[in-house]
Amino acid sequence: MKEMKNRHPNRKCKHILVSILYVLCRKHNDPRTFAEICTAANVRKQEIGAYYRLVLKLLKTSTVGLRTVNIEECLQRWCSTMELPPLILPAAICVSRRAAELNLTQGKCAISLGAASIYLCCQTWSHVRIQKNCPINPLYDIWQSHKEIAMTAGVVTATLIGCYRLLRPHVHTLLPDWFLVAAASDLSQDPATRPVSK
Repeated sequence: MKEMKNRHPNRKCKHILVSILYVLCRKHNDPRTFAEICTAANVRKQEIGAYYRLVLKLLKTSTVGLRTVNIEECLQRWCSTMELPPLILPAAICVSRRAAELNLTQGKCAISLGAASIYLCCQTWSHVRIQKNCPINPLYDIWQSHKEIAMTAGVVTATLIGCYRLLRPHVHTLLPDWFLVAAASDLSQDPATRPVSK
């Protein structure tokens, strides 16, 4: 294909392979975000986008049959990567669902909302524990920086903070009640057993 030849495929072999990997992940029900694929392969996002469209043309594949990224799967991966306490994941899922239902982050992508949801949970948890003078517990004192969350999720730090600022005024609406109670308690109940709030 002339369009592919014009892009010098022999010099950009890595970019083409990464684009194919992105398509295959979506096709085989294990979708990843552009940011995750690019970070793993150490290539720029903009270059992958161009090759991704060309690969779709060459494979004569439409995006209709390709599975989209599930934000809840992303949240699970990110919380696991950052080794966050188990109760952060269900709380972040609840925040992202409620924020989407209330349309609080209009114009922001689901990835940014997911990252901001984790940051909101971490910040609120720490804030509540400080306010209540809870004893120091290395297993449950969460000091996750917005930079680390942004890097793990593959979003720009400024985008994460912007999305977080949209969520922050609605913190009591977005967070499940059990999360705030657990933050202020002695955490005698195992948080891993807590259900995901809908």
